[in-house]
Amino acid sequence: MVEVQAQWQVWHDNHNFRGYLQEFGRRLGHYQVGDVNMPRRLPSRYPGPAARPPGYVSANDLFAKPPPIIPTTESSLNLAALSTTGTDEMGDRMLSGMLRHLNRQAKFDFERRYLSELARSLADLGNCREMTLDDNPMSLRAVMFQLHLSHCEMHVQSMYDALLGAVLQKQVERDEREVTARIAGFWPRLCPTFFLQQLGRHRWPSLSMAWKKAIVAYGVAITALQQAQRLVQLIDKDVDLLREVQNPGHSWDPYQYPEWLLLECESGIMIRHVQHQVAERMISPENNDNAVMQLNMGEGKSSVIVPIVATALGNGSRIVRVVVAKPQAKQMHQMLVSKLSGLIDRPIFRMPFSRAIRMDRDKAAMVEELARRSMREGGVMLVQPEHLLSFQLMGLEYLIDGKEVVGRCLLNVQRLFDQLSRDIVDESDENFNVKFELIYTIGLQQSIEHTPDRWVVIQEVLGKFDKVCLELKSSFSESLEIDELSSGRFPRIRILRPDAEQAVLSRLARFICCTGITGLSIARQPKHIRDAVCRYITHSSPTAQEISAVEDSAYWGDATRHYILLLRGLFAGGILAFAFGQKRWRVDYGTDANREAKTRLAVPFRAKDNPTPRSEFSHPDVVILLTCLSYYYSGLKVDELFEAFDHLIRSDNADLEYGAWVRTAPQLPRAFHLLTGINIRDRAQCVESIFPLLRYSKGAVDYFLSRLVFAKESREFPHKLSASGWDLGKKKANATTGFSGTNDSRYVLPLAIKQLDIPAQNHTNALVLEYLLRPENGIRLMSEASRGATTLGADSLLEMVSGMGPKSRVILDVGAQIIELNNLQFAQRWLSSNKDNASVQAVVFFNDADELTVMDRSGKVEPLQSSPFASQLDQCLVFLDEAHTRGTDLRLPLDYQAAVTLGANLTKDKLVQACMRMRKLGKGQSVVFCIPQEIEQKILMQRGHEPSSSEKITVSDVLCWTISETWLDLRRTVPLWLTQGVRFYEQNTLWEESSPFDSSCDSTLWAKKFLEADAQSLDIRYRPRAALESSKLVQRAGPEMRIEFENRCREFGLTELRSSSLQEEQERELSPETEREREVEPPPQVEPRAHSCHEDLVHFVEHGKFPRNFSAFKRAFYAFRGTSAAEHFDMSDYPSSIWATQDFCATVMMNETVDNVTDLFQRPVQWVLTSSDANNVIDQVVIISPWEVHQLLEKIETCKKVTLHLYSPRTNLAFQPLDRLTLYTVPTRERNPTLPQAMMIELNIFAGQLYLSSFREYAALCDMLGLARGIPDDDVVLEPDGFIPHGVLVGDVINRSAFKKSPVPFLKVLMKIRRNCEVIDKTHIGKILDGILLLQEDFDLEKETL
Repeated sequence: MVEVQAQWQVWHDNHNFRGYLQEFGRRLGHYQVGDVNMPRRLPSRYPGPAARPPGYVSANDLFAKPPPIIPTTESSLNLAALSTTGTDEMGDRMLSGMLRHLNRQAKFDFERRYLSELARSLADLGNCREMTLDDNPMSLRAVMFQLHLSHCEMHVQSMYDALLGAVLQKQVERDEREVTARIAGFWPRLCPTFFLQQLGRHRWPSLSMAWKKAIVAYGVAITALQQAQRLVQLIDKDVDLLREVQNPGHSWDPYQYPEWLLLECESGIMIRHVQHQVAERMISPENNDNAVMQLNMGEGKSSVIVPIVATALGNGSRIVRVVVAKPQAKQMHQMLVSKLSGLIDRPIFRMPFSRAIRMDRDKAAMVEELARRSMREGGVMLVQPEHLLSFQLMGLEYLIDGKEVVGRCLLNVQRLFDQLSRDIVDESDENFNVKFELIYTIGLQQSIEHTPDRWVVIQEVLGKFDKVCLELKSSFSESLEIDELSSGRFPRIRILRPDAEQAVLSRLARFICCTGITGLSIARQPKHIRDAVCRYITHSSPTAQEISAVEDSAYWGDATRHYILLLRGLFAGGILAFAFGQKRWRVDYGTDANREAKTRLAVPFRAKDNPTPRSEFSHPDVVILLTCLSYYYSGLKVDELFEAFDHLIRSDNADLEYGAWVRTAPQLPRAFHLLTGINIRDRAQCVESIFPLLRYSKGAVDYFLSRLVFAKESREFPHKLSASGWDLGKKKANATTGFSGTNDSRYVLPLAIKQLDIPAQNHTNALVLEYLLRPENGIRLMSEASRGATTLGADSLLEMVSGMGPKSRVILDVGAQIIELNNLQFAQRWLSSNKDNASVQAVVFFNDADELTVMDRSGKVEPLQSSPFASQLDQCLVFLDEAHTRGTDLRLPLDYQAAVTLGANLTKDKLVQACMRMRKLGKGQSVVFCIPQEIEQKILMQRGHEPSSSEKITVSDVLCWTISETWLDLRRTVPLWLTQGVRFYEQNTLWEESSPFDSSCDSTLWAKKFLEADAQSLDIRYRPRAALESSKLVQRAGPEMRIEFENRCREFGLTELRSSSLQEEQERELSPETEREREVEPPPQVEPRAHSCHEDLVHFVEHGKFPRNFSAFKRAFYAFRGTSAAEHFDMSDYPSSIWATQDFCATVMMNETVDNVTDLFQRPVQWVLTSSDANNVIDQVVIISPWEVHQLLEKIETCKKVTLHLYSPRTNLAFQPLDRLTLYTVPTRERNPTLPQAMMIELNIFAGQLYLSSFREYAALCDMLGLARGIPDDDVVLEPDGFIPHGVLVGDVINRSAFKKSPVPFLKVLMKIRRNCEVIDKTHIGKILDGILLLQEDFDLEKETL
């Protein structure tokens, strides 16, 4: 009540004072005011304002006072002597035996080096002593710790009182001012935080040494108090307690790093000796060289070492950058903000950057100012690798595009980064991974070569691939994984072992070489040609004789070369083996509908259901193949099927194409077998009755991909700019340092970065393996009931976990075995399977947004951090999918056991990273390896036993297998590492030039030197040629680095580099910049040619025959002289009996001096003018334009010499043919004239007709074109497209045509022109041009269908 009265008294006094002022003003208003003239007298000199002391007391004023006398005290608890004792050495016989076994299997120098380093780690581990707590009674321990805590509390309070007394002590000359300032509130707020703030970089330099000692002593006392509080909390947790008592703290100098002490006080931690050791090495690496270090998982690399290193380096003279991969970026930002943005007062900056940003001078200046501000303020720039590389490449791109001013600005900022940046790389093995490569595509995009046949062939090969696999399934039951989900659906196939790979690919290649595929007519070739082609496409290194047998034969030509090379890429190039053997759907690849840069193509996945945000596969055929598999496995969505139907209905071959859909949808009701039976406007019927049965139809998927995905998105660019982890690790003015929990990547680090081994940490690798080899860890194999499947699956895994005991509450799916369910669905199933366990109330997992969430029994899902379960993990199940078995830190109960899945291509690093999510592994927590049948076979084979062996698998066997997988992964990686390294040093020579910063030099020309070819032809990709020797590639790196590269190649046994190992079998990480915003300037409009009616045409109408010296008529096929088809055939040599007028042929004015083609300006055939002989048989056919018809129609109507016919080519099987020219004639004749078959066939070819009426017409067409219409004897060698060479006279195989060379290449392009690039492979003409033989049954079946 007293306080309330005092406050009201103040308000009352203010109210009275206001009334007084109002009354004063009212009375003052009654007085009159007049002017008074005063003489102006200025002093000769203005004395200035009188000096006066400031009206407040600053922190400097307080610390100018004498410092306090620091109370000293002895610790009441000697942690080192009282609570720990040594035990026996930690060497392990199992680990030694494992190394001996692996040493017998090592083949290459790098494998032996790997094992020798592991042996040294084991030796260092043997010299370490494991510490344990003394066996003191719990009650005695509690009393000791409580007394110690009370002592620390009293010491901190006494020190605070001493500090407070020192700043409050009175000084006579300033007493009154300080008293007044304190009463007025102009006095620093005195509290513990005020004194700790003096440890910050802004205040520390201004303190005297005496005050520094006092503040440091106070900070050290606070950390001791915090440790005493932790000791009391951990009294019954021996592992954590041991870790705490082993840390006496402050092995570093607080006077040198006062902010470290401030970080300890604010965060409630104590920097351990090992953390200080690593930090010191990172702050001052030896010789200022780039280096990465290893520190065991869970040792505070990100949460402690990064902040203390950043504060030590951020002294105002360097731009401190923390480089972190995108998956860890959000967590790292939160951690840096929590650690550095409080009392330490270090700002955190971010620089998100991509090609989507359109830069100008102002934006470049903003980036520079951001960097300089970060340096001035001692801040930290949090960046991602792709942001740094994208910024580097954008400067080059702008110079190439001629934007010199902006390009130079960007390169100046890049030079600033190179000179002043000091990089700290977190998880260095990930950020320097050779699979990370940023690509800027340059130039206008273009279709990939050999489209659309490229994806048509791949889809057809896949259609035969699954049939071959099903035939061989019984013979290779343990080597082939085939999941037949439903009839007609493409099965999920994985090739598990080399024996099955060899058998499947060999049989498939032989099958194709016997029957042929679309575009490759090989069935009519003699056996020795078929066998030669089979060897050519399946042998990765064919002999010179095998190459010559194909490339020097008559079968090798323009019509077949692309198809043979594509098949060679699929078989010998390893693309099929790569897709079905090394890649798993939804684990390594899949589609991503949520990308910012939308694409329907398959993209790389980081882990199960975790697509990379911007990456792409670099190889076009790998993309096509994986995209097909993704859609075969997932099926088409409702919107995609509507889109496909909409396109189908508007196409020319709708009924024929739909028939292919129906053939691969056997469960579709008969009522929907015809396209006329489907009404796509009836959405309910489509969605409920039709689409579920069509979504997995291979025919429907192929149609959708061919027309709506590949045709739009399969593009390539002529050039590219590229950057990789080598650019991140390049030598700069300031060193780049990093760390990781594992160091297997040391063999493929950029050469400018060295793995720095800290002697005290040499035992880390062996220590982790020793943890895993302890007896509490075990093995679980698939049950007999589920051993038919090679993978685990959700149900099998949960069955395993339920049999492990009540403490098995963690699943680490590092092997990506849970494919059929997403994380939420699996969490729901696992929680429901524990419904009778009252101690389990929730399950923790990562959602689709990579957020750690928890779901309770009611189904409520919320972030773990804000939920009550954040402090009750002992009531939770924990599921971590593959993507989050690295970098996730959870404080799990000491007795928890984790089920760890194994999967294909699992390296030791990945396995160890996953197991170390159990932070107390080897100290109470344990793991059990859940092994699917596929991995069980591989482990037994690696051990040297047959897969059917009944010997028990041990943890040691699992580790041996993961190390062998690590070796295999490294050998696959080194060729790409070598290619990137050579390219880096080539580009580094360019960077060292002064051209971009010299205004007198042509910077555009300099930047173009960085361009690399991006688009590659089939010939370059797949044609067999001598392998590139590694020594030849190394020569390009220059003499300085040549020895380093040669040694590495020798160590890995790498003597030859093949394009398949460098390109097809490697996945490169690309930027989203494959599609870029650009201004497209359309070509100038062409001028239409003026119509004219030539007098020669009038003469023909009037007399029924051509004048003697005519010029108005041309052989009809001469109209294609200016098209791209003319490149394949000389039009003057094309035998033709039909004619076309000049007005029909010439449609636009073309610039003859420019290499233009008239593909888009060909007039369709609509009107045909004929004349007949005395027998009413047509002897002249002239194709005329609609304009000419309009001009001459009246004359034709009254003329008896010629007849005008309406004509249209037959482009749909459901249409009746109009090639008899009887539909509509002018004038009407009692008896229509007869068109000879030869003229009719020629007219149909010219007009682009796709369907024939009978087998007889087919035979006549083949005879006219010189194509074989049957299978010849082995003695007859036909040309690749079935053309009969002149001089062949064997049986019926005789060239009766007038062609001396095959017209097939010309006709293929002609049909593309006429059909506007539509795919015609399922039509009669398409099959004939692709070399497929037609039979009488084909025409009979079509007649029945119609």
